[in-house]
Amino acid sequence: MSVQVDHCPNCGSVYRKNFRNICSDCSAAQDSYLSRCLDYLWKYPDSATEEVSRMAKVPLASVHSFIKEGRISWFYRKLTYPCECCGAPVRERRLCGSCSAPLQEIARQLQARVIPLQPGSGYMMNNRRK
Repeated sequence: MSVQVDHCPNCGSVYRKNFRNICSDCSAAQDSYLSRCLDYLWKYPDSATEEVSRMAKVPLASVHSFIKEGRISWFYRKLTYPCECCGAPVRERRLCGSCSAPLQEIARQLQARVIPLQPGSGYMMNNRRK
């Protein structure tokens, strides 16, 4: 039987692999950060993301990850994280509306080029040479 170890992505220390994929010290710190954020939001539910980070003394990146992971409830309407493309504040998904619209248009164009064959036999591209 072998013990599986890895380097913690946060601090670089060697740790025994677990479901969180971080060492026990960083795991405890993350739990403490989350607890501080939730305590602050309980008292001040209308707080913005930056305010929560500053007042709870939690790194902004940690607050963003808690929101993305759903560890902080969507009930708090002023909490946002940055769009992965342009950095605009978003409350859900990975991209803001401005960044996702061109991708959705490209997807629609590609879908228009796909012609279904007989049921169960797959798809064929229309106008392959353009």
